[in-house]
Amino acid sequence: MMKEFTIICENEVGVLSRITDTLKEKNINITDITSHVVGDKGIVTLSVADKDDYGALKALRKAGFTPLVEDGVVIKIKDKPGALAAVARKLKEAKIDIKTTHIVIREKNHAFVALTASNPKKMRKILKDYLI
Repeated sequence: MMKEFTIICENEVGVLSRITDTLKEKNINITDITSHVVGDKGIVTLSVADKDDYGALKALRKAGFTPLVEDGVVIKIKDKPGALAAVARKLKEAKIDIKTTHIVIREKNHAFVALTASNPKKMRKILKDYLI
């Protein structure tokens, strides 16, 4: 299971550089990242290789960030209309609340999607045929 880190911080010049430099200094590779600005806050969501989860958490905290950490999965689905809707419907029927969703990469008629949810273990069981 992958870990997804969400960092809510002040929207300041250089924040993304501080976060990525912090991980670079510990030789931790970011596998996916998104960032958004909401009002005066920056929201950065990222994942790292499973083996680097604890190191990333420790480094980010030491750098003064307070990341929220969630268990998540990466699934592989067909890159076509309705494919993500089918996954969302399965989770809805199982009464699993999706917390975050983002397409990590699209290639060769497939999309790789990272998800976190209210019940990660149940989500893994429901989506076992999609897991990578």
